[in-house]
Amino acid sequence: MFLNNLISKLFQYQNKVEYVTGEALPLDEIYLPELEKYPIWIYALDNEENYEEDQDETWLEPITDSTNVTKQLAEAYILLKIKENDCPAFGHLDIQKMQLDDLWYWDFANKDWKALRLLDIPLPIHLISKPSLMDQVAVEFKVNEDKESAKRLV
Repeated sequence: MFLNNLISKLFQYQNKVEYVTGEALPLDEIYLPELEKYPIWIYALDNEENYEEDQDETWLEPITDSTNVTKQLAEAYILLKIKENDCPAFGHLDIQKMQLDDLWYWDFANKDWKALRLLDIPLPIHLISKPSLMDQVAVEFKVNEDKESAKRLV
């Protein structure tokens, strides 16, 4: 029994993700300058005792000590660029499936994010990751016809 508990604790320690995070913000208050500084954002769920009064599950916090998304994160919002026009983009990454959803592009005129499905450019649209994904730089994704999601190109 003791040996089983010891082994279990060792594996828990090995699987624990170690990273440093910055100040949490609501998803709709994360603009391009914040993403350019910190290209990986995760849900701010670990510090519930430090939540602000109006904080909920839509709040994210940046990873400040890494620009590499690892499998241990499982999911994150990341900075992207649209390959066809170099426009900044932003989306939710499921690292296990290597798929993106909740896709946005930066509207320079209004200085705000707009849903990628509203972008008037022809398909195919390719998105390039700004942070590394499991130590691979510039991972490319192809946006699906509905412009709501994207799959990794192999």
